[in-house]
Amino acid sequence: MVLAYVLINTESGCKESSFKRIVEVDSVKEAYICSGVYDIMAVIQYDNIGRMREEVLQIQKINNVRSTLTLVTTS
Repeated sequence: MVLAYVLINTESGCKESSFKRIVEVDSVKEAYICSGVYDIMAVIQYDNIGRMREEVLQIQKINNVRSTLTLVTTS
């Protein structure tokens, strides 16, 4: 299994509602509401890079998610 950290920006005032939807994504193992440049950080776990792409796309399709930045672990 491989882990990736997904940093998420949401529309203003939509952090909590987006967070509730993000934690419902199957591959999301942990998620945190943040302050600063990013609104939410999610930790996803996946078997291969293709699967990771699908999971990040699922997060990006959630209402009020503006953008994501994915940090893939190598070890």
